[in-house]
Amino acid sequence: MNNQRVENIKEYARNYTQMTDQKADELIQRSLAYQKQCSKLFAKTYYEGVKQSVGAMTAARFAQVENQLLMITDLQIASSLPVVGEGS
Repeated sequence: MNNQRVENIKEYARNYTQMTDQKADELIQRSLAYQKQCSKLFAKTYYEGVKQSVGAMTAARFAQVENQLLMITDLQIASSLPVVGEGS
């Protein structure tokens, strides 16, 4: 699943200087679909599995920490990419 994200970022990099409305929409739609898949996977697989093993309180703590780590990673990636339309 992370391959989808990497490919989307690569596609963005390839098209950044000649970005069109159509390409921007396509890339955002892919990104939103990826985020939706990740959310479903986390809820159904990871959170439920941890909750069944160690209880809801620990599972909630796990979910919070996981979310914080993902946000840090997302921020690092986003900060290295130019904003759409910047410099064009």
